[in-house]
Amino acid sequence: MQMLVYNCFHWLGYHLTDELLKQGYHVDGIQPNMSQQEQFLAMFLGRNDRFTQVDKGERNYSFIFSIDKLKEDASVIPEGRLIMLSSIKEAETISRKSVLSLSLPLLFGEWMPMDAEGIFYHEQYISFSSDRFNKEAVDVRLFINKILKTLHRYKYQDWQELQDLLLDSLDDIRNNEPIAEKVKSLQKHYEKFQLFYQ
Repeated sequence: MQMLVYNCFHWLGYHLTDELLKQGYHVDGIQPNMSQQEQFLAMFLGRNDRFTQVDKGERNYSFIFSIDKLKEDASVIPEGRLIMLSSIKEAETISRKSVLSLSLPLLFGEWMPMDAEGIFYHEQYISFSSDRFNKEAVDVRLFINKILKTLHRYKYQDWQELQDLLLDSLDDIRNNEPIAEKVKSLQKHYEKFQLFYQ
């Protein structure tokens, strides 16, 4: 199966692309205007022979993922089943036949904007010890795995039912696993690679 990820070197796009590759998918990735951190993350994905960085999606993709805003770049995304994953409350809308727009939970994980004691989310600082973080935060890898498992079952569902399945799966994730160990692991990663964090 062939997938397309727009903003593939965004910290969330990187995790999604990496997991798709680990699961054996072929992935085309689009990344407009790369930051220094995104150039660093590109080195990890660029070594995988199932990954191709492209300027425009030109294949027949099983699914197309857009991370945060497409902005004026919607023309680089071909028609197809588009899943827009947005951390912005008012998820962007695009006029297409098959579009699913999901407003993301408070995700955390490696390479996101952060410091040793918390994360930066929409220009807001959220401490790891805060009530908000402990009630709302979801590990990005758990989130992505749940999304991909749900999509794997998609062939048995119609497109309209998929949104309900995905939203239900998000509720399951929040109640699934304590996050204290994941935060410790993230802090160790940050300490080791601090120069490459935004």
